[in-house]
Amino acid sequence: MFDPYELFRSVESIWLIWIFSCIGLGALTVAGLSRIRWRRAIPRFPRDERGAAYALSYVMVVPLYFIFVCLVVETSHILVTKAGTVYAAFAGARTAVVWESAEPGEVRIRTMIAARQAFVPFATGLKIPGATVPPATSTHNRYLETYKELLDDRPVSDGYLLTKLANTDTALDVDYRAPASWSDDVQVNVVYRFRFHVPVIGHALGTRAEDGYRYFNIATTVRLQNEGPQNATQRTGISYASPE
Repeated sequence: MFDPYELFRSVESIWLIWIFSCIGLGALTVAGLSRIRWRRAIPRFPRDERGAAYALSYVMVVPLYFIFVCLVVETSHILVTKAGTVYAAFAGARTAVVWESAEPGEVRIRTMIAARQAFVPFATGLKIPGATVPPATSTHNRYLETYKELLDDRPVSDGYLLTKLANTDTALDVDYRAPASWSDDVQVNVVYRFRFHVPVIGHALGTRAEDGYRYFNIATTVRLQNEGPQNATQRTGISYASPE
C-alpha cells in the first residue's frame, strides 16, 4: 500500500521553504503594487527627479524579489521531481511484484529499467556544459522506438529524449530489496540527485559535488504487498507448457 507521507519524506524542509517563499513573494508583490499611484507616477517618472527618488526603493527591493522568484521556481521543481521519484519507485515495485514470481533472476534489472523509464519525463533535459551524452544503449533505442510508435506527432526531438534518458541513468539510483520470504513486502528505494540551476539557491540548499555543481538528494521508498503465490516456491503448480 502506498504511504502518502512519501510525498514529504526527504523534502520536508523544501515544503516549508516553498510555502514561506510563496507567501513572501505574494506579500512583496501586493505591497509593491499597492504603493504605486499609477496615474501620477508614470507621467512624473521621466520628467521629475522626485519620480526617480520614488522608484529608488523599488530598485533596491528588486534583488530580494528576484531571489524569492528563483526560490519558488527551484523548490517547485524539486517538489515535482519528488513526485516523479514516487512514481518511479511505484513502477519499479509493481514490476518487481510481477517478475518475482515469473522470473526471479530478472527481477533486479527489470525493476531498474522500469523505475528509470518511468522517471524520464521528470528528468532534466539540459546538457551539462562540457559533458557529452553517451551513445544510446539498446534499452534507450527500444524506448525511442516505442515513443515513436505511440506518438505520431512527437513534441520533443530524439536528441532531447536521449539527454533525459542519459541524465536519468546518471542521477537516479534504484535499489531493489528482495523479500526474505514469500510473505514479506516488495521494497524499492530510489534516490535522485537534483542539480540546482540558480547558484544562490544551490549554495543555500545544495551540497557541492566533485563536478562543481550543487545537488540535493531526493529519496523515496515504496513497499507493495507481494502478490505472488503464497508458498515457499512462489509457484502455482500449473504447467504452461504445450501438451504437444
